[in-house]
Amino acid sequence: MWKRIVIYNLSVLLLSGCASEISILSKEYNQPTIAQEIIELKKLVDAGTITKEEYEKKKNELLALDKDREEKIETKEKPIK
Repeated sequence: MWKRIVIYNLSVLLLSGCASEISILSKEYNQPTIAQEIIELKKLVDAGTITKEEYEKKKNELLALDKDREEKIETKEKPIK
């Protein structure tokens, strides 16, 4: 009987972990890429909704975020010596 309880609890833990991973992955894929955001900003400039200066400022912020993400990825990929 106790073996069934242990197996049940382990399976619940494993499945809940998998579900959280799926949730995290789906959130990442639903977010627009930085390139898509810059394209949308360019459309706003072309439509006259924002100024060229506002576009440049936001674009530079997005590119800085992208650079930070790349540096974090590179740091994670370096082997530990």
